[in-house]
Amino acid sequence: MLEFGIPQKLVRLTQAMMEDTTAKIKVQNEISGSFHIRNGLRQGDALACILFNIAMGKIICDANIKQHGNIFYKSVQILAYTDDIDIISRSPISLQESTIASDRDAKRLGLEINQAKTKYMICGTKKKYTVNVFKVKHMTFERVNSFVYLGTLITVDNNTFAEINNRITLANKSYFGLVNILKAKNIKRMYKVIIYKTLIKPALMYGAETWVLSKAVRQMSYILESLREKY
Repeated sequence: MLEFGIPQKLVRLTQAMMEDTTAKIKVQNEISGSFHIRNGLRQGDALACILFNIAMGKIICDANIKQHGNIFYKSVQILAYTDDIDIISRSPISLQESTIASDRDAKRLGLEINQAKTKYMICGTKKKYTVNVFKVKHMTFERVNSFVYLGTLITVDNNTFAEINNRITLANKSYFGLVNILKAKNIKRMYKVIIYKTLIKPALMYGAETWVLSKAVRQMSYILESLREKY
């Protein structure tokens, strides 16, 4: 935190919250005795996301992976949001080097790469490398033709229709999961509209701003509009 220029006062406050913390459990009217918490922050804690972002920023900086610019002007590009990291590389060699550097510096902070959740994908028209697995030292990553990054489906051929169809499928699941509530006569229409706007519409339109607008996508938008009227 000090390396990123965060004031010492905030660092001391964070440290005070993390050190020698105790908790109690209340079950109905019974309260347990105090016990020490030694596992650090849990998922959902107010500080967890902020501190994790700081740790990831430290790892990326120490790994010497350039964050500015885009893949057209350098051999490696990294996209990171909390614990979702996407490394884009022009060659397997530079990808291996970046992965090794990231793994090395992550272990210094007590983190490690999850091999089961990490995949690799080959994009572009000229696919010289056709191996089904990608090996980096002791790690082996499976090759896939698509993966979900930050809730959006990315395909090997950058097919926007795959993401649109995925959005429609998720919206249908959301709708049919709530169909009994939406058809209930004892629930006012205004509450049904709120349910639609908060649970169904976001599932349908998530990431729509990033879709490549083409004639085919415009035709698909008519389907989305008909679904909207249906809901």
